[in-house]
Amino acid sequence: MSKLNPFLRTSFLALTAALAQPALAQSTTAEVADQGATDMGDIVVTAQKREQSVNRVPLAITAVEGGKLLSQGVVGVKDLNSIAPNLQIRTVGSNSFVGLSIRGISNASYALNANPAVSTYIDGVYVDMPAGLANVMYDLQRIEVLRGPQGTLYGRNATGGNLNIVTADPKFEFGGSADLSYGSFDDVLAHAAVNVPVSDTLAVRFSGFMHRSDGMFDTQGTTARNYGAADDFGGRATLLWKPSPSLTWRLSYDGFAMRGTPGLSIATNDAVKPVNGLPIFEQPTTGDPEPLTRLQSHTIRSRLDWEFADHLTLSYIAGYQRLKMHYAWASAGEIPSDRAPSYQQELAYKSESTSHEINLSFSNSWLTNVAGATYFRNDIPYLFVASRYPITGRFSLQAANDGISKESWGIFNQSTVSVTDALRITAGLRYSDDWQSIAAATTVSCSLAANPTIRLHDVLSITPQTTGCNAPTTSNFAEETSSKVTWRAGVEYDLAPGTMGYATIATGYKQGGVQPNAPLVFGRTFRPETVTNYEAGVKGRAFAGTLNYRLAGFYSDYKDLQVFQYIALGATSTTVTSNAGAARIYGLELEADWSPTPNDRISSFLTYTNARYTRFDNAVDSRTGAIVPSLAGNMLPLAPDWTFRIQYAHDFELANGGRITPQATFFTQSTSYTQAINAPAYRIRPFTRSDLNLTYVSPNENWTLSAYVFNLENHIIKNNDYSGTNLVFSDFQPPRTWGVRVAVKY
Repeated sequence: MSKLNPFLRTSFLALTAALAQPALAQSTTAEVADQGATDMGDIVVTAQKREQSVNRVPLAITAVEGGKLLSQGVVGVKDLNSIAPNLQIRTVGSNSFVGLSIRGISNASYALNANPAVSTYIDGVYVDMPAGLANVMYDLQRIEVLRGPQGTLYGRNATGGNLNIVTADPKFEFGGSADLSYGSFDDVLAHAAVNVPVSDTLAVRFSGFMHRSDGMFDTQGTTARNYGAADDFGGRATLLWKPSPSLTWRLSYDGFAMRGTPGLSIATNDAVKPVNGLPIFEQPTTGDPEPLTRLQSHTIRSRLDWEFADHLTLSYIAGYQRLKMHYAWASAGEIPSDRAPSYQQELAYKSESTSHEINLSFSNSWLTNVAGATYFRNDIPYLFVASRYPITGRFSLQAANDGISKESWGIFNQSTVSVTDALRITAGLRYSDDWQSIAAATTVSCSLAANPTIRLHDVLSITPQTTGCNAPTTSNFAEETSSKVTWRAGVEYDLAPGTMGYATIATGYKQGGVQPNAPLVFGRTFRPETVTNYEAGVKGRAFAGTLNYRLAGFYSDYKDLQVFQYIALGATSTTVTSNAGAARIYGLELEADWSPTPNDRISSFLTYTNARYTRFDNAVDSRTGAIVPSLAGNMLPLAPDWTFRIQYAHDFELANGGRITPQATFFTQSTSYTQAINAPAYRIRPFTRSDLNLTYVSPNENWTLSAYVFNLENHIIKNNDYSGTNLVFSDFQPPRTWGVRVAVKY
């Protein structure tokens, strides 16, 4: 906090004092103050690998119960935009990429060898492949968004923070639920879950979903199916076994399939409008190829907890995922408006990953300690990419039979000591060791002029002997190893009953990588990036316990930032990553949940974030190839200075015992950019988004009927782009959508 400017320091201290005063009249213990926490948003989380009330965790964290996500339009990770302070989502619709950004720290690379800057865990198991996040947001207990580096407990690739997804546990009672929605673009979404107690010690839960839609990008008949269509289904089976009070085993199988079409990347101008002048969601393109997404995911997750002695618990968490992906797409928005895409691509790969984690936890009245070790391995045994570039007059085929491999392991320990009843000190240390390799790949490049009738799928059959083709080029095997010691130190103090203040210093790092096909000017490897974050905050209750608030101020020293770009190389194109010099990020985050009456609920957040490069020399504008001598002072991507969200709901009690609840949500943010070069073409203009939801709840609360509208203003909202060959291709959030939903539970 010492590095914040005087205005922010003064504001932070003044607001802390004002909010802390009412808490003095509250209950005499923190435990009593936390009663009824679920209604006030103060839910139990496992952010520090142990159960704690969210208001007792000394870091910036937002937790949302699973039951509240659907009413806010969250059916996938890509829908999490604006759900938590300083959380932004970027997508590349053409290959199901989902990238998370927290406080301006993000990963823009959709290359398969890339690493996230915000780590995602599902039931404690690390998820490396972005496509593996496509359909996991159903039958959830909660999600947790941890802001700031989490390098000690979670290791590499958590420089921005964490997204923890926790699926619903089986219960030892019979019950179930189901819902069915219908909305815009003939969108049909269904969920179902049933809970079966097999015995006093064994329970099983089955859940599933189905989602189909016609697609929000109307191609005006130029393709058989629109882009952005859904045809997805999946299921999860979870077993919970408690043979004794000291032993618990949780085992789940999770599988899903996608049979829809990819999103559409649209060529846009400096005004962020399609170059061809047509509406964003009415874009003819080409039937070569027909849009295609074929994804299959199979995942097994296991967690065993054994309290083998007083205060001592041993936990073993393991996971395995097999992912197969095949997609085909073409760009749109160019001139002429139809059948003239700049880029066409068909790609297929397979990914297998395993993870293991062992934790030993100790907890008594004065000491809490967790020690652990982790191991992760990901292999992509094959990769085939067929690309066609009418804009350059070339097409190419790249094949790698051994693909990409990643391996990581680490050991860590974190302790919290209660010095007094009110004062606690935390210290943590981790060592991480990471390795990555890319196998040799062969690329054949050919002339379209010599093969004027070739279609994209035919590119998979070309050989060096095909007319107009060059001799194949082969990239060499390349590998990179990096390691790092990360740490956390903090202090927390109970300022008043129900009110806690904290201050921490935490570090994180994102592993380096290799790019054997990159031009030498960019380097065949890139360095790890690191961040040191200073944070202070206060969490508590006010106004007789009806207000639950969380305030955090932070300053981050961010070095060796990994910057991703898509560049043209004559007849072909490639992706590259380079290390920017440094950046600094500071700001304030305020969250609040308030129930002024038993029938009124207000939740909101307000953030100010100043994220700027302090050193970034000789950056390349991938659209024009121009060298920019310095980007010092530019905004980091996806880091608006201001964001604000407020949600209000009121229960109207009916004479029959039921109730009607209207809910309104309003979100707005200031200007941001998708790339480090803050040019107009990469700008995300300030926007507002309003969502409305009206729900009827039956007298016995066993069924509900809802109607909803998302993006009421029908604003066009860009959330990502990539550029090359004098063009920028943008992705967009959905336009206004509406629907109705019926849900039952028993």
